[in-house]
Amino acid sequence: NIPELDRQAMQRLLPEHTLAGLTRIWQILMKGIGEVQQALHPQQAAAMVLVRIAYAANLPPPGDLVGKLGSGGSSA
Repeated sequence: NIPELDRQAMQRLLPEHTLAGLTRIWQILMKGIGEVQQALHPQQAAAMVLVRIAYAANLPPPGDLVGKLGSGGSSA
């Protein structure tokens, strides 16, 4: 029951994002909803949620980090 325009938009986004990445974005958004609702300045809180999403997009998946730690990789 997804409108065709939304379906096309999702199909364009899917190749660019992994399930792990989308899950991370979803978690940030869900946490951000509560933060925005409780914030004294909701617009600023919403902007920070977007900053966290942008920053998280550049981070390696948690599984890769755990693998590097387990193999004695750099802790940077």
